[in-house]
Amino acid sequence: MTESIERAKGWRNDLEDQTFLYGAAVKFSYLKAAELPEKVDPRGKIEVKDQGQVGACSGFSRSYCMEALSNGIGGQGISFSPMFSYLTGQKADNLLGSDTGATISGGIKASRQYGNCPDHLFPFPGRYVSTIPEACWEAAEQHQLLAHTPVNSAEECRLAIGSGYPIYLGILWDQSMDKPVLDTYRVQNNGGGHAICLLGYEGDYFYMLNSWSDRWGNRGWAKWHARAVDSMIRSRYSEFFAVSEIEQPEPRSWKYDTMQILG
Repeated sequence: MTESIERAKGWRNDLEDQTFLYGAAVKFSYLKAAELPEKVDPRGKIEVKDQGQVGACSGFSRSYCMEALSNGIGGQGISFSPMFSYLTGQKADNLLGSDTGATISGGIKASRQYGNCPDHLFPFPGRYVSTIPEACWEAAEQHQLLAHTPVNSAEECRLAIGSGYPIYLGILWDQSMDKPVLDTYRVQNNGGGHAICLLGYEGDYFYMLNSWSDRWGNRGWAKWHARAVDSMIRSRYSEFFAVSEIEQPEPRSWKYDTMQILG
């Protein structure tokens, strides 16, 4: 059983811009199921981060997706700033100035408009701040998410990840989720909103990366069974989107085997 860790969440499912999320989505091209890699395992390659008591989960999960794309695909070796991602997402949501969380739609809008800043220009301060360092803006423009598409099942998650695209998602979360292996999902609407990401899979399980330090789960990761993911996607309180740094996503190969370890 994972250590019980009190951390903030911060996904604002009540403010999601559904018109943008589905209206601005594009079609991704995936590998056929028989062509997918047997497994995609990013564990140990991406630094596990800790949002502490800041409601910045949407920014952390977005920065993880960018690291997977830039490093697991592009081999650039860049760590991205979760605080920049959080605050620009808040800016897109008109929430900047108070630690009240942010949306998936705001994160994707912000990543298109502002990009994603390398972490050394805006390290996580461990508390809420609302001022973004001036040096971030130009550097962030070089690292954008330019396309997103909804995923409607665990199988579509597998197709997306196996074809080179991480899943940026928000779900309701309660203490039943605090385990390194999750086989079923039964959280009702009394859970808090939490944004995380799916970055890999093996067998019937997906690899989920959290932002509650490496003391949570299995060194910061959890394995989610496909049936639990299907239950999450069917929930009215969830958003699951594959994201890409290219405008017309085509299948490509992960480079986790040769990727340098971040952090």
